[in-house]
Amino acid sequence: MTIDRAALQALTSAWAQQKSDYDDSENRYRINYNTALEDMRRQREKNMGQINVSMSDRGLQQSGIAAQEQVKLGEENAINQQRQAQMQTLNLGTLARKRLLADEAYNSQAPLL
Repeated sequence: MTIDRAALQALTSAWAQQKSDYDDSENRYRINYNTALEDMRRQREKNMGQINVSMSDRGLQQSGIAAQEQVKLGEENAINQQRQAQMQTLNLGTLARKRLLADEAYNSQAPLL
C-alpha cells in the first residue's frame, strides 16, 4: 500500500490547525474568565466602600443594617462567581470534546491514506 504524502500532509496540517485554534480559544476563555473575576472583585470593593461611606454618613457604620448590606453584597458576588465558573467549565468541556473529535477524525482518516 502506498502512502499519499500530499493527502497525509493536508490531513496533518488541518488537524494541527484545528488543535491550534482550540488552544487559542482556551487561552481566550481563560483570559476572559480571569478578567471577569477581577472586574467582580473591583466592583465588590467599590460597592463595599460606597456602603461604608453611606452608612458612616448616617452614623450606622457598626449597625446591623450595614452588616446586612455587606453580607448581601458578598452573597451576590459569590453567585456571580459561581455563574462565571460554570460558564468556564462548560466552555472548557466543549473545547475538550472538540479536541477529542478532531483527534478521532484524524486517527480514523490517517490509516486510510
